[in-house]
Amino acid sequence: MTFENFARLTGATLLNTPTISSFEDIQIDVKKVKRGDLFISNLKEDIELALHLEAYAIVSVDNFPIIDEEIAWMRVNSLDEVLIRLMKFTLLEKKFRFIYLTHVELELIEKIADREFLVFLTDNEKDNFKKIINAKEKSIFFSANELFLKQIYPNFETLTQIKSKLFKTIKNSLFLSSFIYNDTTYNNVKLPPLFQENLENVINFLRENHISFQIEKCTFTSHFHPIFIDHKLQIKPFGKSDRVIICERDKNLIKIELKYLRENAPWAKKIIQVLDADELKSIEFNFAIINTTTNILQEKLEKIQKKEQALF
Repeated sequence: MTFENFARLTGATLLNTPTISSFEDIQIDVKKVKRGDLFISNLKEDIELALHLEAYAIVSVDNFPIIDEEIAWMRVNSLDEVLIRLMKFTLLEKKFRFIYLTHVELELIEKIADREFLVFLTDNEKDNFKKIINAKEKSIFFSANELFLKQIYPNFETLTQIKSKLFKTIKNSLFLSSFIYNDTTYNNVKLPPLFQENLENVINFLRENHISFQIEKCTFTSHFHPIFIDHKLQIKPFGKSDRVIICERDKNLIKIELKYLRENAPWAKKIIQVLDADELKSIEFNFAIINTTTNILQEKLEKIQKKEQALF
């Protein structure tokens, strides 16, 4: 692509008159820069390395000194906007599908589906840019970020909500599901019954699009993820304590999950929401929901344990 066409496509301003007029590939990861590439970054040290790797163009927001007049130097108002425009341009050339779904459904489909032509987008535009630019023809993209999809592909699809249940429930506990699907029995799947319909939506989509999947690969997601602990906040095996910390990454689900617990665990003396794991040391509870991920919470609990041990 020529620098002129790139500038027209992205709204970039060419700051000099380079001796060359075009570039090979677009890179946003300096480790992948090779001779002839255009590099997009606002990090001085990465730009210096890209020059050493013989990039043909530098695109940034800040006005960096033009060290090499032979290559192109371009300035833009926003790197994110440049990436959005480049992604939209890529979509004109390839046949892709974009599917909007909930955060829970996104994680479920990522766990159980054959992923050969499936691409899972995040909230990181640089990460999404790499995935879209490098995707195979006829890839299907999934995202729980509706705003992002509206920016790059307004004609995205939505995951159809099932009209009739696919599962015949055998028994359920608060955190595990047992059901029959397609004449096969699945016992104690690590899926809270709260999310059974989400899994059915996912399976319905995969089945309609002839994408293979394995329900047995279903494990707890970052939503309503239980961690059993004792009164000293030490992690116990699943089901081996009457105290449970529930990790929930999505704040919007916490109110729904508190209601679910109160309706399905009437025996629980105390069901609460906490803002920080440090609160857990001084309060009594059966279930405590906290807006975090399991990895972060486990690290926090380990730090609390080490701090307590250091006092004795």
